Order: sequence, then structure tokens, then C-alpha cells
Amino acid sequence: MDIDADTVLQALKSYQQQIREMDRKVTLYLSNRSKYPHPRHEELIEEIRRFENKIYRINFGFAHTEVQLRLEGLLHSLLVHERSWKRLFERDAEDYEKRKTEEQSHPLVEKVYSWAQRKWAQSGSGSMESKREIAARLLPAYLEAKKNLKKGQKIKVAYDPETKQVKLTVRTENSPS
Repeated sequence: MDIDADTVLQALKSYQQQIREMDRKVTLYLSNRSKYPHPRHEELIEEIRRFENKIYRINFGFAHTEVQLRLEGLLHSLLVHERSWKRLFERDAEDYEKRKTEEQSHPLVEKVYSWAQRKWAQSGSGSMESKREIAARLLPAYLEAKKNLKKGQKIKVAYDPETKQVKLTVRTENSPS
């Protein structure tokens, strides 16, 4: 194997830079998954570990100490970032599960779903949507309408007999239901 100390030191600096870039990619990905691609940090970790195994077997003479010190620094940096990325992804997964549970157990969804079931039973049609489908369709619309609600307006739930769907409408308090 014909690898000299200078080549290894350049590779170590390159890997150090790649770790910093990967940290930025992980942060961007977790901030907006739809806009940024998955960072593939596991591949970089595996690549650096393979490089480490290859380098430990080579004796670089006088430059051996510098190579070892820089390699140890790289591995320490990799370990710190690897743990950080793992925690970030775990925390993001927990937040996702929490949001998912909140959507399904939102009081509005419970009330609207039971009201919709009564309307579907009155109209003679079976259950048209699941609770999850209603939550996915109405909860974002409800939160947006609630944010833009003006004085004297209320959010009402209405049943459309043609589409057999429950819909949200914003009405003034004095208008009939």
C-alpha cells in the first residue's frame, strides 16, 4: 500500500470539513424535510470508520505521531457529531409522534367525527371518512381559520349533502346556522 503521511493528513482535513458540512445538512433537513434531501450521514460515518481501519495498520515513521493525533481528533469529532445527530433525529421522531397523536386526539376532531357519524346515519349513507381523514382535512383548515378569525365571527361545522362531507365555514355571530 503506497500511502504517504501528507496524503493521509489531507484526507483527514477533508473528512473534518465533510463532518462540518454534514452537520449543516442534518440541521437543514430536520428544519424542513420537504425542502432539503436526507443528509445520508450514516454513509459518511461508515466511510470514516473504514478509513480509520485502513490507516491504523500503516506506520508513517516520523510523521506517525501527527497522523495519529489528527486521526484521534477526527474520530473524537465524529463521535461527538454522531451522538448529536442521533439525538436530533430521535427528538425529531418524538416530536413527529407527538404532533401525530395531538392531531388524532384533538377535541375538534372528536366532536366533528361524532357529529359527522350522526349526519351520515341520518342521510342513510355509511361512514364516508375515517377520523384520521377528517383530521387530515379539517384540522389544518380549522387552525388557519382560527388564526384569521375576526371579531364577531365564529367557525361553524356544516354538512354538505351532495358531497356527504363535513366542512368548516366562518360566519358572523348574527347569521343563521
